[in-house]
Amino acid sequence: MTKNELTPVVPAIIRREPPRELARSSRPIFLPAQIGRADEKTQRRFLEFFAATIRNKNTREAYYRAVCKFFSWCEARGVKDITQVEPLLVAAFIEEETEAHQAQTVKQELAAIRKLYDHLVTGQIVPFNPASSVRGPSYSIDVGKTPVLSQAEARRLLESIPLFNNSPVNFGIEKGKSGG
Repeated sequence: MTKNELTPVVPAIIRREPPRELARSSRPIFLPAQIGRADEKTQRRFLEFFAATIRNKNTREAYYRAVCKFFSWCEARGVKDITQVEPLLVAAFIEEETEAHQAQTVKQELAAIRKLYDHLVTGQIVPFNPASSVRGPSYSIDVGKTPVLSQAEARRLLESIPLFNNSPVNFGIEKGKSGG
């Protein structure tokens, strides 16, 4: 299996009495293998995370891809249950992703894992969030996108501004007139 291949996922099937539709969708919803093997409460909480807590469609899809990628990575390393995930495992995944992707992408993947596990903790599915203590890659911009004026250009710009009453700031108020 190559590094970027995902392990097979299990279709999301939640059994309840009596059977009802969770939501209508033109596309099937697939669960990572660890979630598919879990109980109904865990499956429902996983789906609720994406359906109820993330409003932006693009963010929801990016987080879903990131979480599925993480669980696939875990599955390839023998982690078959979501409760077996530990901070060291999350850190190893982030480290590996940092070598292959830009910092912003890895930070988003870590955010997806953190938020999912936060949701699972509040739903009493897992006892703690294994991603909460993991630090993401640092990201800083050395060269900004905003152009910087040279001293001569800044002087020309300031000198081009018409002065009002010999003051460099014009608030649009004339002497003797009151606003109203």
